[in-house]
Amino acid sequence: MPHSGFSGSRERSQGATVELIDGGPKVPVRLLNELDRGNVVFFCGAGVSMGPESGLPDFDSLTEHVYLEHGVEPETLERQAHRQGELDTVLDLLEARRLPNTVRKTVAKRLSEPPPKGYDELCVHKALLDLSRKRWNHKLVPTIPDSE
Repeated sequence: MPHSGFSGSRERSQGATVELIDGGPKVPVRLLNELDRGNVVFFCGAGVSMGPESGLPDFDSLTEHVYLEHGVEPETLERQAHRQGELDTVLDLLEARRLPNTVRKTVAKRLSEPPPKGYDELCVHKALLDLSRKRWNHKLVPTIPDSE
């Protein structure tokens, strides 16, 4: 089944790539062929919920926010963990030197803030559902499935 937007067969060179949108990533033709055959599974990580207008911080920004809210500077071990990208360790270390649960409460409060006015909180999820229902019957697998 040829993919819309392409003329002719994509069975040509398996090492070839195509750019589906101007300035977009180069997509291997082999991947598109497998997509057409229904052999592609999309794994959606935690960041999928962070649409560009969601107002949600990434983990690094969230960590910085927690330090600002607590009015403290990172200690040596916290800075080392940060340089190694171990942000969960950074927050654990900070919490160990603050009152119990204060860091967690700060994180929960920040992540509970309402999104910017007019932002559809589920727009990314709706797009993923739409993608999964297209004619190719894509498979979507969250990397952190709901516990329910």
